[in-house]
Amino acid sequence: MERFIASDGQTGTLQAYAQVNYKVSEKLTANLGIHSLALLLNKSRSIEPRASLKWDVGTGQSLAMEFTVRYIH
Repeated sequence: MERFIASDGQTGTLQAYAQVNYKVSEKLTANLGIHSLALLLNKSRSIEPRASLKWDVGTGQSLAMEFTVRYIH
């Protein structure tokens, strides 16, 4: 099966990202954000909420974990 898209050879993308850092305690920092991407050629878009935690365990050392979910429309 072949799929063809009628186009004049040009397209564009739009992206937006926002984030906030919150110091939960002296050693724990949370980062919350959202990323959005739109492809103008076929009007598809994705929305990605993101979250991370960073724990400062000692001088110059930290542990971090991140969580991302991808929604494609």
